[in-house]
Amino acid sequence: MSSIVVTGGAGFIGAHLVRFLTQHSQDDIIIIDKLSYAGHLGRLSDVLPLAQIHFYQTDVCDTTAISEILQQHQPWAVMHLAAESHVDRSIDAPQVFLHNNTQGTLSLLQATLKYWQRLAPNLQAAFRYLQVSTDEVFGDADDNGYLATETSPYKPSSPYSASKAAADHYVQAYQRTFGLPTLISYCTNNYGPDQFPEKLIPLAIERIKNGQTIPVYGDGLQKRDWLYVEDHAHALWLMLTQAKPNQSYVVAAGRPISNLHLLEALYIEVQTQLQRPVNQTPIEFVNDRLGHDRCYALDASKIQQQLNWHTQTSLQQGLAATVHQALHTPLNIHP
Repeated sequence: MSSIVVTGGAGFIGAHLVRFLTQHSQDDIIIIDKLSYAGHLGRLSDVLPLAQIHFYQTDVCDTTAISEILQQHQPWAVMHLAAESHVDRSIDAPQVFLHNNTQGTLSLLQATLKYWQRLAPNLQAAFRYLQVSTDEVFGDADDNGYLATETSPYKPSSPYSASKAAADHYVQAYQRTFGLPTLISYCTNNYGPDQFPEKLIPLAIERIKNGQTIPVYGDGLQKRDWLYVEDHAHALWLMLTQAKPNQSYVVAAGRPISNLHLLEALYIEVQTQLQRPVNQTPIEFVNDRLGHDRCYALDASKIQQQLNWHTQTSLQQGLAATVHQALHTPLNIHP
């Protein structure tokens, strides 16, 4: 077996992962993405021509189509990133998140299980299914110093995080019931070049560039841990190639920051790169999001100790690279 399947490979994190894989693996990369509003092949324009890249515009909910792709390419790993990820959208349309995140994962698991069961024993042992989850399944840390770990209880707050939690439970059930070799990663907020502009950082960059105010929920003191997307891709690769099966890992930068402080740093970066004066950050406070968690904080010591993973990109470095790309080579996608 010499191929790796990446679902959601035209999404923000997925595209960065695909590019990382082309630089660190000789395997064929099988990209599966239905190209919903947040998926864009422009993110992959530099790697799509490569002989090792194979793209399928396919929905993970289509078990028959996924089974055919698995049978054709005989992968040794499936990395599942395809998901609806915007909390606001989940509040407006929770059934979409149930379908795409939970049912989609179950459908992919079923196709993967049938494929895996037909493999020879040595290939079964080498196989990995990696589920990319989120820190939001652990719920609100209440800004009290609590750090969630791989064994913390699930306490999802939004329809989005509930759909991801349910998907994780199916992954755990397929491992326990059928013996499928699985891995689960819990990552904090990702950011970096080519992120869909409904997310906080790209939205703020665009509004600062245009001289507009930045909408901020509530008092803006909610804390998030920001992980540069390339550091996340590296963590996933280490998990896939070095971790024992049936493990889970927290992937976090370990530097929670309030939304207000993040936007202040982002405003300074944008203004500096545009060579414009730095004044007061143009914040517009708006009504808080329903069920808005105050703080997410994770303890990444397991992946640091077992797999020797550490973040390579400081927040200042990551914001500078993200702003530079947004200002000079923006991807033509719109919410």
